[in-house]
Amino acid sequence: MAYGGRFGGPRRDFGPRQMFKATCADCGKECEVPFKPT
Repeated sequence: MAYGGRFGGPRRDFGPRQMFKATCADCGKECEVPFKPT
């Protein structure tokens, strides 16, 4: 898998990467993910 695995690489579905705030279920820290957390 080229282009840095899961989140890297050219994606056509959305232009500028939209980041969403999320809280890590394991450690409880706040982080940002490039998809809408459920």
